[in-house]
Amino acid sequence: IGLGGKALVRFNTKDFSQREFSVENGKLASNGIAALCNDHRDVLWLGNRKGLFRFDPDRDSFTAMPHTDGHNTSQDHPGVRALHEDREGRLWAYTRTGLEVLEKDRRSWRQVLPGAFDAMLGRTASVTVMASDDHSLWLGSNQGLFRMELDTSALELFTNDQGAIDSLSNT
Repeated sequence: IGLGGKALVRFNTKDFSQREFSVENGKLASNGIAALCNDHRDVLWLGNRKGLFRFDPDRDSFTAMPHTDGHNTSQDHPGVRALHEDREGRLWAYTRTGLEVLEKDRRSWRQVLPGAFDAMLGRTASVTVMASDDHSLWLGSNQGLFRMELDTSALELFTNDQGAIDSLSNT
């Protein structure tokens, strides 16, 4: 559970104990939690303004995932705002630089439609990411709902304009 930018707390449902992860105790790089995702391998991923982190249960800590841009790897990851794992095991992240995907090998990053989402969503948008069974990726924001075909990268925007016949509020 994220505690309003103060820490992340893990509750043990068997004995009701709790464990806090924060900058103060050296367990997090930033206390702000923007996204959490538990993948199909039962690995917990955390996204925040400092990047993407993988929980290591053996060390009871989070490890930074290096960001790969082409052939360069750095710890300077564009902050993660939203996370979702699709059924093929890829981890989708909406970051300060747009939509990116961490391939299922968990080693290589790929930027998807560079700049396309920034123009539509803006840099300050709150975004939710979700994959669907029809091989689409959905991005919800205060600008509307976007559907991206994963095979073709075609984008479709659904808005909430009560005057438009195809608006979300009229369907």
